[in-house]
Amino acid sequence: MLGVSTVTGTQLRMARAGLELTVRQVAEIAGVNLNTVHRIERGHSAMHDTILKIQSALEAQGVEFIADGVRIPPRQP
Repeated sequence: MLGVSTVTGTQLRMARAGLELTVRQVAEIAGVNLNTVHRIERGHSAMHDTILKIQSALEAQGVEFIADGVRIPPRQP
């Protein structure tokens, strides 16, 4: 968690899309409920710990959250 301390639902959605992951895949790797990921991505509130779980799971995939969005790692050929 280098650049941003609290990410937004939009940033989470951008990261997920950039990694070409489904909501279900993100929920599984983060260990949270599928509906929770949907709600957060649509801008609904969630417990801070839950958002951190999702953020950490995406960062483990190489995503870097920055103030105005996300950086996605280059794809491996």
